Amino acid sequence: MRFSSAGRLPGGRTLLSLPFLIIAALLIVGLSHGCSSQADIRASKFKDLCKADKMSELVTYCDECLKEAPGDAETYAYRAFAELALGKKEAAKADMQKALSISPEVGWYHREMGNIYLYCGENKEALSSLLEAKRLLGDSASLYSVYSGLAVANERLGDYAEAIRNATESLRLRPEQKYTYETRAMSYLGYYELDKCLADSAKGISLNRDNPTIYTVHGWASLLKGDMKTAKTDCSIALSLNPKCWQAADLEMAICLFEGDYSGAVKVAERSIAQYPDAAQGYASKSDCLFIMKDFKQAGQFADKAMEIEPASARAICTALRVKSQAGEASNSDALLKKLEKHDSSVILKRERARSLFFLGKYQEAVYQCTEAIAVDEHNPTSYRLRAEALRRLGRKQEAERDMKEAYERGYPKNALLDLFLRAV
Repeated sequence: MRFSSAGRLPGGRTLLSLPFLIIAALLIVGLSHGCSSQADIRASKFKDLCKADKMSELVTYCDECLKEAPGDAETYAYRAFAELALGKKEAAKADMQKALSISPEVGWYHREMGNIYLYCGENKEALSSLLEAKRLLGDSASLYSVYSGLAVANERLGDYAEAIRNATESLRLRPEQKYTYETRAMSYLGYYELDKCLADSAKGISLNRDNPTIYTVHGWASLLKGDMKTAKTDCSIALSLNPKCWQAADLEMAICLFEGDYSGAVKVAERSIAQYPDAAQGYASKSDCLFIMKDFKQAGQFADKAMEIEPASARAICTALRVKSQAGEASNSDALLKKLEKHDSSVILKRERARSLFFLGKYQEAVYQCTEAIAVDEHNPTSYRLRAEALRRLGRKQEAERDMKEAYERGYPKNALLDLFLRAV
């Protein structure tokens, strides 16, 4: 099980919070391009509707404008922006691509294209668009939002060092960004720099006490440090703010697993299924519980269900990969890794390939793959932990002990989900 990204919906889908979108809308003010008086009138109306958060009206107004000026890039861009705020991701993507085809050198078009890709979970594409926005916007006052978006894309792709760098630069430019603290906290969590994660998530809580997901980030860091009491408190607060907060459900399930309450963990997963029946998340979570309980047959059934519902979900793919590998289905495992390649960075892919080889029982190959993963990201302690276990099963005790020591020195946590999966096999 991977940590759930702060901006990821059940099953791996993504969502930019509405406050983030409204901030972006306000940033657009003053960046409009138009030389005629009619264009100026349109631009003024666009800004007013954005400020008022009247996105449905903005779409309608853009429709009317395009009848009179069907080739106006700015109108397509504003309509895309409004469509994204309304959750119409495919329409938003098409309109922003149209705007860029007409005016490819407008920086904020690329920035909002990046936000659309983030919403759609297309993180590699988002990274490319946001880097182009950074190039075109130069020293623009809105540059902080580009760095913030880059940090989100980096975090989701497992490039935690770059995510931290971009989030830090964004916060330097505009310090009181509650969601960017959350992104950086998630990146520190992925790097197992738990004290820094706790500090950033505490800052995020102080800026927005009504945001349930920031409590779950703080709770995860507390749980990994062995502070079960704080983790439970954070989880309870998150669920009180939003009983359907799936990030809190992930945390609650992990707490149950670490306490040995497997039936409780299964109940949490079943609650997620009931709340989000059309998402892979709950089914994948139940599969994880059953795997840890060594009920591999049922684990496979729920992993298959997760893949059936959302075949492109990274969450579902990783769960299915573990189950298929444990069952010895090497060809299916390879196919799943190819699917995962479209979603994740090479760093994450190397780690997932190493885990697949381990669960296939190919311990020597797993050792080689862990070594490759360490070569591209020596900071992550889980690669040392997995290599240690593979070496132990190969009878190479001294090397295994050396890797375990290295893992703990690099922050391998007291409570680690990886350990539960390893013990199951």
